[in-house]
Amino acid sequence: MSDGHVVLTSEANPFSPTAIARVTEFAPDTVTVPTPAIREALRLLDDYLVSPASSRPGHVIAIVGDYGTGKTHLAVRLLQHARETAPAVTRTVYLDAPAGTFVALYKRFIEQLELDDVRDRVREYYADIVADALSSSGFGSDVARPLRDGEIDPVGIVERFGLMESSFLQQVQHTLERVTRNEAFGTALTLLLRRGFDDAVWEWLTGHEPDQILKDRGIDTAICTEAAALEAMGVFALLYGHRDRRFVVVVDELDKVLSASSRPTEDAIEAFKKLLEVC
Repeated sequence: MSDGHVVLTSEANPFSPTAIARVTEFAPDTVTVPTPAIREALRLLDDYLVSPASSRPGHVIAIVGDYGTGKTHLAVRLLQHARETAPAVTRTVYLDAPAGTFVALYKRFIEQLELDDVRDRVREYYADIVADALSSSGFGSDVARPLRDGEIDPVGIVERFGLMESSFLQQVQHTLERVTRNEAFGTALTLLLRRGFDDAVWEWLTGHEPDQILKDRGIDTAICTEAAALEAMGVFALLYGHRDRRFVVVVDELDKVLSASSRPTEDAIEAFKKLLEVC
C-alpha cells in the first residue's frame, strides 16, 4: 500500500533504501490498519500503561523490518496510544536517532524535556518525604494528603511550618541517589529544589562542563561519554516512573547509532544493555 504500513511478503522490497520516515505526529486523517504486529505491540504497551504500579513491568519493544514496511508508523502509533490511554500520567518522547554516538542521542533526548517538568518530578519526591514526616508526627497531618496529591507546594509548607529544610533536602538527596543509583544525579536533581541552582544544573544535564558551583558539591565531569549519556537516560526513566507515572520513549532508526561508521565501544554496549534493564 502507498502509505507503507502493511508488511510486504514478496521477496524483493520495492521501496527505496532511502525511504526513511521523518514523522513525529499523525495527521488527523492518518489511517492505521490493525495488523497482527500492531495489535501485539499495543497489547504489550497496555500491559505497561494500565497495570498497577506494584505489578507493572516495563517493556522494551524492538520494531524490526525492511524499508517502507511501516516501522515509524507503528512507533508513532504507540506514542499516540500512550497519550490517549493515560494522558495525565504519561510522558512521551520521540527521538529520531542521529548518525552518530549515544552522546548525540542523549542530547536530542534532553532537548525533549523541560526544566520545570523535571523539577516537578523531583518536587514529588520532596512532597512525599515531607508528608511522611508530618503524618508520623501528627503535627500538620491534615496537609499530608494534599501534599501527596500535588495540591500544595512542599517548599512552601516547609517554610510555613518552620521545618528543618536541610534535613528534608538531605533525605531527598539520599532517596534520589538510591533511585537513580548515581550520586552525582542525586545531588544535581536535589539542587533544583534550591534557589539559584537551576541554570547550573540544567547546563550540566544538557551536556556542558559542570559549573564551579557543582564542582564544589562533587559533580566534576560532564555527561560526555556514551556510557554516561546512556546512564543519564536511565536516570530520567527512573525519575519519571515515580508515583505511578509512565515514561514512553521511542528511538527511531536506532541502527544509525549502531552502524559500522560509529561503532559503539564495549562499555557503551554494556551501558545500553543496562538502560534496557532499567526501562
